[in-house]
Formats: sequence, C-alpha cells, structure tokens
Amino acid sequence: MFASVATANAGINGAFAANTRASTAPSRSSTGVVTWGNNNMGSKHDVKDRIPRKKNGANGILNFYWTKGGSKHPNYDKYQEVNSGSASHPRRFRRPKDDTITDWWQQVGHVGKGKSEVHTGNLTKSTTRADQWVFSPLNDIPAMFWRIPDLAPTEADATIYTGVNIKLYQASNPDGFLNGAWSVGDTIDSLGISVVNGVIAGLEGIVFSTTPLVFDPFSAIGWSPVGGAVNWLSSSSFQSVGMDNTINIVQQHVGVPTPGAVFIAGIAGLTALRRRRHD
Repeated sequence: MFASVATANAGINGAFAANTRASTAPSRSSTGVVTWGNNNMGSKHDVKDRIPRKKNGANGILNFYWTKGGSKHPNYDKYQEVNSGSASHPRRFRRPKDDTITDWWQQVGHVGKGKSEVHTGNLTKSTTRADQWVFSPLNDIPAMFWRIPDLAPTEADATIYTGVNIKLYQASNPDGFLNGAWSVGDTIDSLGISVVNGVIAGLEGIVFSTTPLVFDPFSAIGWSPVGGAVNWLSSSSFQSVGMDNTINIVQQHVGVPTPGAVFIAGIAGLTALRRRRHD
C-alpha cells in the first residue's frame, strides 16, 4: 500500500512544483490571528482553535502548518506556541491566497501528556479513476461552519491521530457527533461515543488511529495509519490500559460561518459551541 501512496504523493507534489518562493514565517496579532504574509483569504475562511491552558503542571501546546498533497507546504513555516498560563487563548489561522494549499496539519494538547494530531484535506475523487482520491485546493471549498473534535488521552503521554476528508465531513456531519451536543472537556465515555476500528458509527469523513495517518488514495476516505490496519483506534482497548488513557475532547477546530451558514449549522450545534468550555 505505502509504495502506491508515495507514488501518488510524488505526482501531486510535482504538479504543484511551480510555486517555489521562499518560505514565509507566521505572525500572530494581538487578537490571536495568525497570518503568513499579507496576501490572505478573508476571515470567513479561518481555521479556529485554542491553545490549552497549563494543566496539572503541563504547559499547553499548539502547532499548525499548511500542507500540500499531504506534506508540509514548503512555502509556509510551522506555527508553534507553548502556553504556561492559567487561561487558554483563541487562535485563528488565516489561509494565504494560494491554490497549492490543499490541507492543513495541527497538534494540540499538553507537554508530556495527551495530544491530538489532526490532518484535514480537501480530498476529491479523481476524474480518471472513480476509486481514487486526489488532493484539490482548499480554495475550492466554500466558507462554511464546521466543528472537528480534538481527541486525546487525558494524562498519558500519547497521541490520537485524526484524518479528515473535509468535503465529506461538511456534507454529512459538520457539527461532529451527536449533532454537535458535545463540549471541550467531555470524555467520549460520558457522551456514549465509541471508536471502533478507527471510525465512530454514523460519522462520515473522519477516522482515528494510534499512529500517524498518511494519504492513501485508495482507502475509504483518503487516510490510512502508518503500520496498517492494526493501528486504527478502538477506544475500548485504548482506554483499558488505565485512567490516564481516558479519551477526552482536549479542544476543537471550528470553521468560521458565513451569515447564511448560521442556519445550516443548526441550533443544537451553535448552542453547544456557545457553552463549550475553554480548558
């Protein structure tokens, strides 16, 4: 499988080889907006999250970068932040106007404790092979409200990896599981949610694993775990190790809604968003 993945990625990166300008460093404003240079999309395309507060002696961390064809985009440096304070802080990642950006990667959690690593891409079906996923520009996706839960073990120094096919996710369940009736800080057990072989029943366009996810053009939604199917997350076995492995929602990605998208998002999702905790 992985030989075909490497070949596909090489072709994708070659298709975008024309954009080779020097890498741009991120800059954060006093209001938490992170930009890469001055030629950016409007705020309605922002990716929102929060850097967690210091918790049980562990600093919060947030790392983010734009990607191209499943790999870090060479033109944009990684944003990295550590929070040693007692409050979390909002961050809005503003996308550059660049059709070669096809996806993004983010890690959020605590130093030496649980982390969530999410890779989200605009994956569409190939025009030449109906069973093959290919990357398309994020610019092709209209601005729309969505929420992606950042799942992580509560205390264990481990990572839960999440892969998102954003078009499938937006079309089927933009509020995530339970129609958005979840909050940051909830455990999946308290919500009655289980992950079995990498998926949550009824949730489309998102998968979870215990090893990093890589682009796999012939998989169900475009992502597969390094090391194969044995590494898909199953929450019952993962949490059976002990309390430190209890899976919680450490934070959430949020897409900024346009005025019309407020109604699309639904009352339940917006109510949950307003009452979410910022731990």
